Amino acid sequence: MVEGGLVERELVGLESALVEALGYAHVGITVWMVEGGKYQLSYASETACRILGHPVDVLRREHPLFFVAPEFRADLADRTRRRLAGEDVPSHFETVVLTAEGKRKPIEIGSARTPHGSGEAIISFFRDISDRRVTEEALARSEARFRLLIEKSPDGIVVLREGRLVYANPAVVRMFGYARSEDLLGRSIVDLTVPEDRPILLSRLPAVAAGESIPPQVYRGLRADGGIVTAEIVSLATEFEGTSVVLGFARDITERERLRAQAIQADRMATLGFLAAGVAHEINNPLAYLSVLLQSLEREVGPAAEPRLTDARQAVERIAAIVRDLRTFSRPDRAEIASADVSRVLASALKMADHEIKHRAELVTAIEVVPPVAASEARLGQVFLNLLVNAIQALPEESDVRPVIRVSARAVGDRVVVEVTDSGVGMTPTVRARIFDPFFTTKPAGAGTGLGLSICRDIINAYGGDITVESEVGRGSTFRVSFPTAVSTSPAVAEPPVAVRAPRARILVVDDEALLAMALQRELEREHDVAVATSGRQALEQLQAASFDCVLCDVMMADLSGVDLYGEVKRLRPGQEARFVFMTGGACTPRATAFLESVANPRLDKPFAIEAVDDLVRRTLAASV
Repeated sequence: MVEGGLVERELVGLESALVEALGYAHVGITVWMVEGGKYQLSYASETACRILGHPVDVLRREHPLFFVAPEFRADLADRTRRRLAGEDVPSHFETVVLTAEGKRKPIEIGSARTPHGSGEAIISFFRDISDRRVTEEALARSEARFRLLIEKSPDGIVVLREGRLVYANPAVVRMFGYARSEDLLGRSIVDLTVPEDRPILLSRLPAVAAGESIPPQVYRGLRADGGIVTAEIVSLATEFEGTSVVLGFARDITERERLRAQAIQADRMATLGFLAAGVAHEINNPLAYLSVLLQSLEREVGPAAEPRLTDARQAVERIAAIVRDLRTFSRPDRAEIASADVSRVLASALKMADHEIKHRAELVTAIEVVPPVAASEARLGQVFLNLLVNAIQALPEESDVRPVIRVSARAVGDRVVVEVTDSGVGMTPTVRARIFDPFFTTKPAGAGTGLGLSICRDIINAYGGDITVESEVGRGSTFRVSFPTAVSTSPAVAEPPVAVRAPRARILVVDDEALLAMALQRELEREHDVAVATSGRQALEQLQAASFDCVLCDVMMADLSGVDLYGEVKRLRPGQEARFVFMTGGACTPRATAFLESVANPRLDKPFAIEAVDDLVRRTLAASV
């Protein structure tokens, strides 16, 4: 013990047992007598000497501030002065001392004053907080690393208090398209979610706040730019700044969902393409027979004598167009590409839709004369008519102001731009993002298939064009279609064809659709000798027994396909295979499709015009001469 006798003399009433206990305490203790502004050490425990890093004789000789690190001396002197002056200064504080070896040591000091004689005694308690500082600094570094991890995390992290954001890391800010986290703080998480997903969010938030374990859930959020972000959210209850909160971890899966949707769509399209081909085959075979029959009747009685035949034929062509639309999903139709007059096609579509438009809206047009584009006018007409019908259907049933549909066509640089604008109900960002998806529709069940705009997009893309939409709820929509202008060429002027009657020839019609085969026989036998085979094997027997100048052959047949029949004829009677003209109803296998693309033989898509059959027969006969 240091200066034990001195303590007994200076500290009146202090028991010897207390003095002994102070000597063994882990807290250092000093007693300084202050009189007339002078300090005199009266007592210092061994622990105090160890903590301060100086022996007792040095402590006795030096001023108390001598042991304090230089940068802290002024603050400590001011604290002591104010306290001696009677100000209410905290008696507990931290500082840094310098040991005899020059080592800096953080300490915690608590002091008390008591009158003594003509002055006062200052009793100070010292605690070495080096270990605590190491722990605190390690914790601070850990917190800094953790905060950096949160700030740099590619996944979003949010803290919700009563459903409002009190923290959002940079990933969340980017995810929602904002510039600063402050733009999100204080906002309701419900308001940041698309309306369709809000009910499930509202049902889950109380359960999470109550501490229930909730599996991850996918939500769609509203971005600052009006777009949609899809995120997978994991939530749990915790404490933040002393209050109960919900901690959410959000992973942006927008791209993943887009790719997943594309994969699903691709699979669906493949399935639809397969089904469409089968449906097309089943419809086109009898439809081809019906088309040939109607054309035959028109030839006999004349369309002027019986206009209902023309109406019936137009109905057949409409059914054929519907079948082609289904097939568009498996393979976009680029047939019949020519130099198309967009202005004329648009004017024609307006005439077709005029009856519906004039009863629903005011029509405003600004159709300029524009350069031609490389496309099928029939397909363009289908696109424009579909957009007009959509515009009509988007108009409100009742309105104080007469709705308006605006249609324009203009040349912009090397492109032709067509716009169809309506003053209808408009679309939410969610609907706008999916408007071109196959099978997506906002119409009631049974009122639409959701295929129209998807077909339009595929047709437009097939011609090198693009289609976009701008829409706002309550302010209507604008569909904008853009096509590249057709490359200007100067083709040589061809001599007008001379109508030459083809010589009478032997023709074999091969089709397992007996009605179609017989109808073709009746048409062709006016000018040729025609035989019929209603199966591939029957045709092979006839081709082995006799030669034919032309073979009209169906591609898909049950017993022996047109592809296999062609191969057998090429093997058994070389040269005859060049006289094949293939007919197809659309149900081509990959092998048959590849075959048709590899051979030079002509092809007829069912249903077809009799004139097309006559033309191909003449060409085949001319090539065989």
